[in-house]
Amino acid sequence: MPSTSYNVSMIKNAVSEYSREQIREALNEFLQMVYAGSSIQSEAIDPTTGMPPYLTTVQGTRYYDLGSDVRETIAIFTERPQRGYSSLRNRSYPIEYYYGGIGYLQVAIRSQPATISSNATLTFVDDPGSTTANYFHRYYKRYTPILTEDTQIPLPEETHWKMREGVIAMLGAESYGDVGARRQLVEKIILEINNKLSKGAQGKSLKTPWQPEFMASDDFGDEY
Repeated sequence: MPSTSYNVSMIKNAVSEYSREQIREALNEFLQMVYAGSSIQSEAIDPTTGMPPYLTTVQGTRYYDLGSDVRETIAIFTERPQRGYSSLRNRSYPIEYYYGGIGYLQVAIRSQPATISSNATLTFVDDPGSTTANYFHRYYKRYTPILTEDTQIPLPEETHWKMREGVIAMLGAESYGDVGARRQLVEKIILEINNKLSKGAQGKSLKTPWQPEFMASDDFGDEY
C-alpha cells in the first residue's frame, strides 16, 4: 500500500510551492471530509454480535460524553424500553429498525457531533435507568487524523490516486482561485471515494415506515 510519505511526495510534485507539512495538513483535511460523508463502513459494529455497541447508562444521568471513538450518533434503539417514561410520546415508539428479524424501537435523544476540541455527546429525553445491555448505540466512528507521515492513510490503495487529485485541487483553489470549479471537483472525488467505501457486502439495518396510527398522533410532536 502506498505510504503517507509516498502520497505527500507525489502531491508535492504537482504543488511544489507547498511544504510537506502543509501538504500533510491538507491531506488530513481532505480525509476528514471523506469520512464526514458517512459511508456504511464508518459505522461502528460489535464484531461479537454484529450489532451496534451497547451504551452503558446510569439511572438519573441523561447526559453522556461519548468518548474519542464517536463522531456522530445516528440513533439509540432498544428491544426493551424503560418503564416510567414521563409522557405517552416517549413510551409509544413505532418499530424503527430490524436486525436478525427482530424489531427495535428508537429512543428519543438529543445529540451533538464531535468537534476538534470536544467529544460527541447525547442527552436522553427521559431517564434511561441503569443498564449495560439495553440501549444499542448506532454511530459513525471518528476519523483518526494523519498527524505525521508515519500515520498511514485509512483508505483502500486503489483510491489513493483520486485522493491525491482531490488534495491537489484543494491546494490549487487556495493558490490560484477558480474556487467554484475546483470545489466541484473535490466534492465529486469525495463522493466517488465514499461510493467505493460503501461497495461490497454491506449488511444494513432495515428502517420501517411509520404506521398510520403514529403518523396521525400528536403525541410524538416533532421528536422524530
